[in-house]
Amino acid sequence: MNREEDNEKGKVLLTDFYTKISDGDFEKIDKIVSDSLKQIAGPDGLSKLLKSINNKIGRYKSYTIEDHYTRCFTGKKNETDYFYKLKVVYDKGITDEVIRFTKQNNGAEGKINSYHAYSDLLLK
Repeated sequence: MNREEDNEKGKVLLTDFYTKISDGDFEKIDKIVSDSLKQIAGPDGLSKLLKSINNKIGRYKSYTIEDHYTRCFTGKKNETDYFYKLKVVYDKGITDEVIRFTKQNNGAEGKINSYHAYSDLLLK
């Protein structure tokens, strides 16, 4: 648990995710959403949420990792889970965001299992 090499792999997933947001490439984000999250939020639910954040508080600028947790499963499951708590800077302010990725250890692309954004700016 919390092996540094797992954290480094998770940071690659984070960078890829926020690069897509920065580029406005929301359709590519929908392609890395897990099936379980799509069942809850809909096939383009995450991209709709991210577009709403973009409209309310501006374009993404940067993020800072406040906390992280990784755990690696071997055997039948053979995957790694990445949990990140972030401070994310947008044009008009900062949000607290929590994101969870799961990546199969066979080299498959990481998938977003959950995403939460918290800010009073989103309530206006």
